[in-house]
Amino acid sequence: MKKIIIILFVFVGFFSCQVTPVKIRHDSFKDQHVITGKVWSPTLESGYSRATIDLVKYFKGNSLSPVTITTTCTENGGLFGVSGNKPGISNFGILKINNKKFNIPIFNRINKNVTVNRVNFNTGMNTSYTKRVHTGSFLIPVEVTNLIKPEDKVQIRLYNGTDSITISLVPLVVKEIVKFIKIKPDPQKKYPSIHEVQDDGDISKEDW
Repeated sequence: MKKIIIILFVFVGFFSCQVTPVKIRHDSFKDQHVITGKVWSPTLESGYSRATIDLVKYFKGNSLSPVTITTTCTENGGLFGVSGNKPGISNFGILKINNKKFNIPIFNRINKNVTVNRVNFNTGMNTSYTKRVHTGSFLIPVEVTNLIKPEDKVQIRLYNGTDSITISLVPLVVKEIVKFIKIKPDPQKKYPSIHEVQDDGDISKEDW
């Protein structure tokens, strides 16, 4: 019975962490609102971890910027880390919505090794291993913002040398991205400053 409860807890915890609350902050220096969100989705290739997807857009006056998506995924190297040095995310990718494909230029490409420290519970000794982390950003094309629907099947294809990295967005994440595309700040509401460290400013149901 305990095993079932633990498995259920892990299962619920995993799916509850697919999205985080959207935040709206005000940048008084640029006189604009910054809207951010974070979601997660699996990669289809076994050599890469679940992808972190950061969302950001800017609202100034009546002008809303395109949504920037930044994806981060890690090469799976097991307990001993990665052994190879792949070239990193290439400067182009493909966004696929159902059967329609859109070429997407990738910018802000970062490929780095990250050292992770871990305690060996058998010996109590600290051990470390290296992870290879790949990050790249792209703008959601304008035609896509008018096209994408909550029920669509959405995939992002990136390339790391000869490797393909296919991020398959789960239905909950697609719905959140569609909401994120449509969201605008409430002109009657005062939002926290982006220059302050605060926990409030999470988006409310009234903002959707």
